[in-house]
Amino acid sequence: MTRQQKRIIILLAAANTVFLGVLLVVAATRPGGGSSLGLPTPASAVEMPARLTPTCRQQAAQMLSAAGTTGRAFLTDQTLRFDLVHRVTEDRPAQYAPQHAWTAFDVALALSDAGCEGFRRTDIIIETQDGADRYRVHAAAQVADLRAHHAGELNESALIERVEYRVQRLDDDRL
Repeated sequence: MTRQQKRIIILLAAANTVFLGVLLVVAATRPGGGSSLGLPTPASAVEMPARLTPTCRQQAAQMLSAAGTTGRAFLTDQTLRFDLVHRVTEDRPAQYAPQHAWTAFDVALALSDAGCEGFRRTDIIIETQDGADRYRVHAAAQVADLRAHHAGELNESALIERVEYRVQRLDDDRL
């Protein structure tokens, strides 16, 4: 066997060893794959996301609709998120959009009081539609702060200081 042939065999053996090592690592770390090797199967780090119950989703939709607000509510990472739409009209200009945040805060508190669980924070995204300029309004607050305000333990100016709030102008380019 020539020197060049020996190098090729050594290189192929090394590549084969690396390939088999990677294959064993993948098989050992894949859920359910570890048991065939006698290794413990790692616990899943991913938790199923919490969801609003159908009753809570229906209550949210009804309360938003009764307030003249269009959108949806869902849970993500212990946060009740509202995605809302403000349709710009002559009597409801784009500047009216942030008022929907206070409606959503009231709905979040009402849902919490009604036994809907899984959230400590409320995030609200409001997008304006049908206006010359498009905006996205983001507001967020802790449910404990909303509850303290409702109970009279936190005045309105203190609550406003704790609310996270920003407005973003959206480009005209839509994908």
